[in-house]
Amino acid sequence: MSSIGFLSEDVVLLICLGLNVQDLLALRRVSRSFKQATFTKLLWMRLLELTISEGHVLPANLKPVTALDPVQLEALVVRVHRLARGWDRKAMQPVNSWRIDTNTHCPITWLRLVASTWLFVASSDDEISKISCWDLSLLFQGYVEPIAEAYLPGPVETARLEVQEAGVVLALGLGVPSQSVHIITFRQHSNSHHFTELCRVEKSSHVMMLQGRFVGCALRNDAIALHIIDWAANTVYNLPPVLDSPETICAPHMLILWNDLIVVVRQTTLELYTPPSKTRGPVFIKSVPTIVIWEVVLMHPPSTTSVSPLRLLIISNSGIELLTLNSSVVINADVQCDHSLLAKAPYQLAQMPPWYRLTISGTGRRAFWLALPKCRFLGVVKTSPQLLSIAVDLPPSHATVLPITWMIPESHQPALWAFPVLDFDEALGYTVVGNSFGELAIYDHVGSDPLNCCGVMVDPIYRDDTSSLPLPQKPIPLRLQPLPYIDGPFPVIEPARASSLVSGWSDKSLELDPGVWSTDWSGGFFGWARWLGNQGDMKWLLVHAFHFPGTVSPQAYAKPSEWDDTFLIVRSGNRYLIYSVHSEKWPIRSLPPGPFPRDFNFRGTEYQACMSPTAMTVAKVYDSLMSLRGRNRNV
Repeated sequence: MSSIGFLSEDVVLLICLGLNVQDLLALRRVSRSFKQATFTKLLWMRLLELTISEGHVLPANLKPVTALDPVQLEALVVRVHRLARGWDRKAMQPVNSWRIDTNTHCPITWLRLVASTWLFVASSDDEISKISCWDLSLLFQGYVEPIAEAYLPGPVETARLEVQEAGVVLALGLGVPSQSVHIITFRQHSNSHHFTELCRVEKSSHVMMLQGRFVGCALRNDAIALHIIDWAANTVYNLPPVLDSPETICAPHMLILWNDLIVVVRQTTLELYTPPSKTRGPVFIKSVPTIVIWEVVLMHPPSTTSVSPLRLLIISNSGIELLTLNSSVVINADVQCDHSLLAKAPYQLAQMPPWYRLTISGTGRRAFWLALPKCRFLGVVKTSPQLLSIAVDLPPSHATVLPITWMIPESHQPALWAFPVLDFDEALGYTVVGNSFGELAIYDHVGSDPLNCCGVMVDPIYRDDTSSLPLPQKPIPLRLQPLPYIDGPFPVIEPARASSLVSGWSDKSLELDPGVWSTDWSGGFFGWARWLGNQGDMKWLLVHAFHFPGTVSPQAYAKPSEWDDTFLIVRSGNRYLIYSVHSEKWPIRSLPPGPFPRDFNFRGTEYQACMSPTAMTVAKVYDSLMSLRGRNRNV
């Protein structure tokens, strides 16, 4: 070994170039002669090229290699290799974690991790609504405060984010008291960061798409009406309505711009429309049948080429499936989406799927979702859900479901059972979790110092040379009525408080037969408390499971009669629905738009299909585990 010290620098470097990452790091620790060579930028550039050739996942917006210093290059290569070994060994337990203090218990309704550096979070309660941003490089150094916050005039119910040429753009769909769409961006000016509004569209909400200058929404004037907003021109284009059916009267799963087409993803069909132009709005082309879709995510942002297939990852009644739609369907008369089963669900529960909350990584190569442990008794949940993952870029025969376990006491991590929102950075190995308790945390699945990797991606934050007006940085009072916690069918609240909660329910102009219907909520309809709007209650399910996002208010209930059921008239936006309390099927029936018919026939109405049965699972898991813990989530 004494002769090693006489080797030239070129020879030492050639020897190092022949080693893998693990051996190279070991050599650095045992040999002083080789230590200096292991810090050479050329060496790590070569190892990065090998990493790419081996198919390891790299950040989609990685800086040019020449722009990275040796420390950044080494941190990137080491992190990617260690993460790949973790996936291969099926050992994906988080190694490090950071609990983020949100300074409030506002429920977190949406979050996104951008460029492995910026964490955007929307949260709201009955008093305030805000959008916040954290810089992870500061978080890893112990600074847990957000670097920017802005307040909004309504809760963020839906949101989309896209990194565009001008920077990070967010489309926020706000709920009552301000049903509107806010297009905002995140910018830096004079060494500080702030949110700036680009466009605001009143009377639109329920955002389902953000692609370039177009935003797709499902709610207009509090009624379900699909439309596209050109936010750069502040113009709204309505999609022409299709034939009225239980599937088309409610909001779809998703809107997508693909190959110069608008695609509306419904439960069993894909509707194709022409995009809007300067002279006319979208025009319906055709419907393409699919298998039943319960949840859906877009695999990759659609390509600008005219031949790129549309690839959708879905949860169906079989498990995780991949849907593929080729451009040829536009000209072929009878074409169905190709589909392949990637992962079969282990079991099924009646009206309560075991898999839910499907999420795709930013690279589009790995999917994540929550799995409900098998229940001994139907619908009785006693164990927190588990996080599962699968590589979706592999053939179905090679795709393997991998559990991701948390080696952290549950009392020290956000509850995965409390209406969780998730995001993943597959390239660098981060998981972000938030929930309805306002708990927020980021997990590191690799363990090496993540700080040196924070600068390896192209920074998407726009540097503003002018002092553009930021969004309000002081709370905007929402003045929403705080909702009581419901434990069973009856809330424990004083009569005056109960009366105020239902004061806006019954429309006085509704012509109903007083011999059949009643609007006395004080003691007649026993389940009225399930319609207050608490997460997981019937009002919540009407929005998330049945896809009726308009303002929901009960109108009247049927008095006891010869029927074996109890019926409730519910208004959602501009449409009346009938809720069947004791129905063994899905409990919602829909009526045509217009006034409620005085001679309504209960048995003549059609049951409304449940668009997302997985929402039933979300609500049931929360209800079961919240009751089990006696409202103490740390038990």
